[in-house]
Amino acid sequence: PYSWTYCGPHDDVEEKDPCVCEETWTDDSFAPCASEQKGCTGCFEDPGGKSCRVVNPGCATDMKEIVPGNESWPYSWTYCGPHDDVEEKDPCVCEETWTDDSFAPCASEQKGCTGCFEDPGGKSCRVVNPGCATDMKEIVPGNESWPYSWTYC
Repeated sequence: PYSWTYCGPHDDVEEKDPCVCEETWTDDSFAPCASEQKGCTGCFEDPGGKSCRVVNPGCATDMKEIVPGNESWPYSWTYCGPHDDVEEKDPCVCEETWTDDSFAPCASEQKGCTGCFEDPGGKSCRVVNPGCATDMKEIVPGNESWPYSWTYC
């Protein structure tokens, strides 16, 4: 019943602007998206939900930056939900102190953003505000089973 988030080199989370979908876009690398798409679409058939290319790379839920391994994507993108607009969410805030007994290096008290998970994606933390903009429990398909929300920091 708690959340966590990747958090980076500092104990605070940089506030980023909400992602904004491009009005129209195409992706020739995937046939269903090669025709003109309008805003938020399901052309990728992603189990994580609808998505879109964004006009503001580096925004709060830019999956190219958030998910390790996505750096090679040719453009920035975000999940955008059931509507053609992107829901504005508050930035994630790291818990001041937390533990995770399921992983030994994190079983001792952690302060804010730490590297205890030894994740190649970067430092992370549990968050005090589940459902925040970069809550990896909600963003990454398959993370729903995590017992708490988290973010890269």
